[in-house]
Amino acid sequence: MSKKITNNRFTINKDGNDFKEEEIDDLSYLSESQREVVIEKAQMSVFELHRRYLREDIILRPRYQRNDVWTNTKKAKLIESVLRNIPIPSIYFSETQNGLYEVIDGQQRLISFFDFLNGDYQLSQLPVLTKLNKKNFNDLDAPLKRKIEDYQLQIFIVKKESHEDIKFDIFQRINEGASKLNAQEIRNSMYRDNGIKEIKELSKNRDFIKVVKGKVQNSRLKDQEAILRFISFYFYGYEAYNGNLNSFLNKTLEENLLSSENYKEINNLLSETMQIINEVFNEKAFMNPTSTMRKINMSLYDIIMYSVAVNIDKKRVIVENKELINHKLNELCENDNDFIKSISSNTQTKGNVTYRFEVWLEEFTKIL
Repeated sequence: MSKKITNNRFTINKDGNDFKEEEIDDLSYLSESQREVVIEKAQMSVFELHRRYLREDIILRPRYQRNDVWTNTKKAKLIESVLRNIPIPSIYFSETQNGLYEVIDGQQRLISFFDFLNGDYQLSQLPVLTKLNKKNFNDLDAPLKRKIEDYQLQIFIVKKESHEDIKFDIFQRINEGASKLNAQEIRNSMYRDNGIKEIKELSKNRDFIKVVKGKVQNSRLKDQEAILRFISFYFYGYEAYNGNLNSFLNKTLEENLLSSENYKEINNLLSETMQIINEVFNEKAFMNPTSTMRKINMSLYDIIMYSVAVNIDKKRVIVENKELINHKLNELCENDNDFIKSISSNTQTKGNVTYRFEVWLEEFTKIL
């Protein structure tokens, strides 16, 4: 049954810090059964994995924009490792609702195997098995071909029965290595068909870029996360926040709020909101007035974006009172210890989120 989310602009049908915010996710809102991790452990040969990939049972589509695609030389070293019986790290899949396997960790390793079997590159710069340099898969002797195809990989499959927030937690833990993905990069991989394309396009909004340029890392998708935060708080309201930021943001993608029919209106709202904020705060928008760092404080970003967006029809009044608005923000950031704490320490807890929203909205509404 479809559910409606209504605010002052849209009705949707659906079936402290700076940007380096601590990501401490409280999963206590989930029941004991919902917290259960359903993972299947298996072993599959390279040949079997390749067969499943050709049958389109395995999805190899990166959505987080990272410049870490392996070179042919690095791919060749993986093949050499197999031929030398060197263990290969495990592969992690997420099972979709229709039983397909999406790669969560191990994508480049699988691509290296599949490309080699397909004859897409030759072995090169091998440090040990030098006689195999300049050979592709078909050039190898039969025993070597079999050794590669029969090589067994350790596989972990996060089953579809697992709660989405538990899946997200698992993916974060998996990616806590040297090339750790941040939350938005994982989100872009998990929810690629549920609004990620629209989020990416919204992050290119000229009015948005004008205000945040130089203050966020678009190379790590922090600009896209900022867009998602705006949309999530605007549609659900801060009252719906459950103490887990990732769960809160993921919900917007899971419920596909960014449908094509709403995209234009959301983009217009974003532009109007940013234009007003630029007029009121100028280059100091979203920055803690007591800090010398030229970075966005995401706690301030959330409450300012929300307060302006829900009062978008009062643009003239907001701009006319910009000096008073700036003064009140400075006052809170300098004198209200609880407000200062809410934007600088444990910023994602439900208590701190609720406090800063309520205090700022009360003062902002008085001015209007």
